[in-house]
Amino acid sequence: MHRHKFLRHAAAVLAAAALLAAVVLAGLAAALPDTLYTDGPAAELEIASMPYLTVKKRQGSVAADSTTPDTSANVTLTLFGTLPVKTVRAVSTERRTVQVCGTPFGVKMFSDGALVVAFSDRYTALGSENPAKAAGLRLGDLIVSANGRPVRSNEDLTAAIQAAGGAPLTVVYRRSGARHTATLTPTADESGHYKAGVWVRDSGAGIGTMSFVDPQRGTFAGLGHSISDADTGADLTLLSGEIVPVTIT
Repeated sequence: MHRHKFLRHAAAVLAAAALLAAVVLAGLAAALPDTLYTDGPAAELEIASMPYLTVKKRQGSVAADSTTPDTSANVTLTLFGTLPVKTVRAVSTERRTVQVCGTPFGVKMFSDGALVVAFSDRYTALGSENPAKAAGLRLGDLIVSANGRPVRSNEDLTAAIQAAGGAPLTVVYRRSGARHTATLTPTADESGHYKAGVWVRDSGAGIGTMSFVDPQRGTFAGLGHSISDADTGADLTLLSGEIVPVTIT
């Protein structure tokens, strides 16, 4: 009787231990990615955060999904060299290095549209007028097209207004992330040029700090933040930019 009790108890303990081991192995397998990169041989793969996992064996080589000639192999990671956890692809590749900088640099930025930053009333025979305000435009609106023409700069908007010849033109703009359409009717000034009564900004400049440079790949990274317009406080929606030298005085 006692012998049967002991056997049942031992079987229960073994079952609980097996279940716990299965849960641990499943958790470890889920935490491991399918592909790991190493700067050493694939068969000697080590994971610093999981020193209890070691490579059991190396299987046949497979081709790496890369245009670079990496050496890769399927390896089985085991717990303490005993219990198989997961078979992963180990890719042996050259360790990437960068140069730490901390050097200031200048940035020129060009917005994806023309940002409305101010209004200027026009004085005509009918009195003070402002076509942009009358069309419903507000400070911070980003004009992206005029009469079907893309607007990327102040020059683009001016050209569209002059081409309309005083006729109403359809202006598409973004406000708070939403797209809107307005009808704007320019007025002629004393010299016969048509004006919309609006000032726009299409570019900006600033400085940042270069954090690192990769001379082999020609890439770099800099510390920065979103660029806000000084007059309206609206974030600039950037189209492109370029890096320039800077002198801080």
